[in-house]
Amino acid sequence: MERQLYSTTQAQVSGHKFLQRRMYHGLVFGDVRMIHDPLSRRGRAAIMGGVSALLVGLGAGLFGWLAPDPDPGDSALWRGPGDQIYVHLDGVAYPVPNLTSAHLITGDASQPARVGTSVLAHTPVGPPLGLSRVPYSFEGFTSGTPPVWSVCHDGQRVVISADNRPDPWPEGAGLLAVSGAEEYLIDATGRTLLPPAESIEGRAVRRALNITAATPRWQAPAGMLSAVRQRPDTRIPEGQVVDTGADLWLVDDRSATHLTETQARAIEWTGRPRRVGNVNEIAHLEQRADLVYLPAHDVEFVDPSPRRRVGAGEAGDAPAVCVVDRGLALSQDVPPGVRLVGESEATHFVAPGLVGAAIVDTGFGFVGVSSSGVRHEFVSAGDVALVGGEPVPGAREIITLLPEGTKLDAEQARRGVLGDAAEASG
Repeated sequence: MERQLYSTTQAQVSGHKFLQRRMYHGLVFGDVRMIHDPLSRRGRAAIMGGVSALLVGLGAGLFGWLAPDPDPGDSALWRGPGDQIYVHLDGVAYPVPNLTSAHLITGDASQPARVGTSVLAHTPVGPPLGLSRVPYSFEGFTSGTPPVWSVCHDGQRVVISADNRPDPWPEGAGLLAVSGAEEYLIDATGRTLLPPAESIEGRAVRRALNITAATPRWQAPAGMLSAVRQRPDTRIPEGQVVDTGADLWLVDDRSATHLTETQARAIEWTGRPRRVGNVNEIAHLEQRADLVYLPAHDVEFVDPSPRRRVGAGEAGDAPAVCVVDRGLALSQDVPPGVRLVGESEATHFVAPGLVGAAIVDTGFGFVGVSSSGVRHEFVSAGDVALVGGEPVPGAREIITLLPEGTKLDAEQARRGVLGDAAEASG
């Protein structure tokens, strides 16, 4: 007679597992009561330990497979343990203080290859080479857009910025700048040197422009003044002012030049009064271009005095005077920036998007500008492509206001760090 099979119940399975655990507990601990069940916890711990060991072993194996002990091969630039840079020349590894020096020494613009300790242990190591006082690398501006270079003077500081966008200069406004014994009239178009105040022409021009002892004067830093576009010096031409009723003209024997009321006043103040004429008198004369060396319009002078900025309730009354693209501008908020060290008229530098250093094309050569505000001249234009980064445009008149650092010279870099230090101390 066939035996009929029945499926086990959940209670039977659970009871079987319980009796099995009691048997294991009795074999291991000699006690089948199983008041506690430490074998379960130990089993889970053993499983977790095994899994962890397996993962660690796989990670170590993967790391060993990817970079067991890097061999740089034929690369001339090495990056050793601790990110120490070496240049490999003629079988000798020379430590260098920065990536810029490595590029200049080898003439190789590529990135360094990793080198392991075993390769270094079997490679002769030479004395340090390179330039110690140059930027570590030239990564440039992270924004990807060309910077707007400006220099601003707020009465105490001269701040060079690669990220400041000042406001346009107000139409009809001007500055009376003083530099030594000279006075300049500056507006949005540039600067013009005024005649000496004690001369006849100087008094006439100042009277025409309503310049008095009470007119605000800007004590302009010489370097910042030279960054403003230069126009012809102010002078008063020969001839007589003729008023036709519709226009004013400067007339001599052969020609006539159109005048503005301000220009006519300046000429009159030299002792040549205007006379009344007619259009027919002007018609047969050669008409010349307008006078570019005599101010054409009245000027509303801006007060750049620092007391107007720091006085109670007057914050922002006198914004900082800035030079952008060789013209004047205003800035209500000049960032504090990095304080510059060294001989320089500029006191602070602002370049928040600059990493390491940038290559600046001034139109008269290439200059490296570091994030600390030091400029480094490139001795050879051929070295520019070696240090990496794309050149950005910059105004030479502004860049030269930064303190000068070590020149970027491949020949000097090959002489070693000790030679660079000796040159700097000398």
